[in-house]
Amino acid sequence: MVLLSIISFSVLAIYGIFFSAIAWGLSKKEESFPNGTSVSLSVIIPFRNEGENLATIVKSFSRLSYNLNIVEFIFVDDHSSDNSIEILRNALKSTNLIYKIIKQSPSYSGKKRALITGIENAKNEYIITTDADTIHAKSWLNAYARAFQTGAAFIIGPVINKKAYSFFQQLQNTEALLLSGVTIGSSSLNKPLLCSGANLGYTKTLYHTIAPYTNNINIASGDDLFFLDQVINTEHRIATLKGKDALVFTQPNRQYSSILKQAIRWSSKNKYLINKSNLYLSILIFSTNILLYVNLFLALYGYVEAALFLGIKFIIDLTLLSILIHRYNQKYLILNAPFIYMLYPIHLMIIFVSSFFIEVKWKGRMISVNE
Repeated sequence: MVLLSIISFSVLAIYGIFFSAIAWGLSKKEESFPNGTSVSLSVIIPFRNEGENLATIVKSFSRLSYNLNIVEFIFVDDHSSDNSIEILRNALKSTNLIYKIIKQSPSYSGKKRALITGIENAKNEYIITTDADTIHAKSWLNAYARAFQTGAAFIIGPVINKKAYSFFQQLQNTEALLLSGVTIGSSSLNKPLLCSGANLGYTKTLYHTIAPYTNNINIASGDDLFFLDQVINTEHRIATLKGKDALVFTQPNRQYSSILKQAIRWSSKNKYLINKSNLYLSILIFSTNILLYVNLFLALYGYVEAALFLGIKFIIDLTLLSILIHRYNQKYLILNAPFIYMLYPIHLMIIFVSSFFIEVKWKGRMISVNE
């Protein structure tokens, strides 16, 4: 029991220090970006079988408050087998957007190659990427333009899920909010651990200098983390967009099986990254949450140390979640916080066990270096 207590509180101490640092990074005053003048932007949207989402993202783009006369939207079709192209063309007809629709070459496939195609066809130096199943804050491009004008070469923005009401979707939305907190908090501390291709910006010069996909082109996903993995080993400046004006909302999965497969897909990328911080973070979160159940069992038998562990962890989690809920106006998630606190370890264990049996696919393709 003594040894278990030592292990539990040692892990909890590391967990607490890490998330306290993340909370401090989130609370830091956002970097001041000058208003300046508008700059020309190229927004790249790779997509595959997104017929149900493309009309929505076109509407989202049309509502942006930026000067859209100096923005090009480049849609790259990665071999869709549905009616995505038809829906996209019909949606764009009723707008004044400047756009290109590019069909991926039959000899190339995958999101990274779609991004490469988009960059090669982009006329502007400043590149922004997003996903087809997203909607955007009206001032989204304004936030990027200000950051680019400060000399930032790589810009990380926040991504959270659209509001959902089912319990499993709220579990997913809470996890997404916490991941966004880790993304923005760690980047604000100049130690970025995560980023999302749904809300990412960089210069074309940086892309050509680093060539981020050279050694991972055949891994079906992970374009965002592989790029970040290369950037953090350079002197190029990384900027963080922390405010609600830069928010991108993505669609939560409707079924738990989809949530599970997505989590396995995300975690599968860690072993290919040069920087192992993500792997260490995954181990820390997994260990702390499994110890929660061990200590819950012991607390039921009257062990005070175990009850203390549970209380401290709950305070740490609730504090970080409260900061994020307030920052991004996601108050509806707070009601399920106690239930998610207790069930999340089970979710992690299911992911861990399932990873040995479920084939990891993305957009119908295996995630493999031998693709």
